[in-house]
Amino acid sequence: MTEMGSQLYSTSLRQALLGEPPLAAAWSYPAWLRPRIVDSESGAPRELEEALHVGLLAHHDLANRAAVAHLLTADLAAPRGASFRAPRPGVRAPTCVAAACLARRGSVAP
Repeated sequence: MTEMGSQLYSTSLRQALLGEPPLAAAWSYPAWLRPRIVDSESGAPRELEEALHVGLLAHHDLANRAAVAHLLTADLAAPRGASFRAPRPGVRAPTCVAAACLARRGSVAP
């Protein structure tokens, strides 16, 4: 088990300071962190802007120098432009939502 070296932050404070209406929680992250959503149908990682559906969340974190740099989480994420958010409660990925799905299709490349 490993922890990420980088932190993600909710954008709600920034939205409030800019006078923007509050939206569902989206996340801000540093430039050296590359979150992606793994497509549940193909098992391929998708850039946040390209992802269309809920999928598994993967991170390529360059701050993890002494540990693994690519993490595939069991967390589900829904695309939100250049960010992501947690899906609504009860929402599942379209076809399969477990590591077994990815194991059938091969490993996820960073």
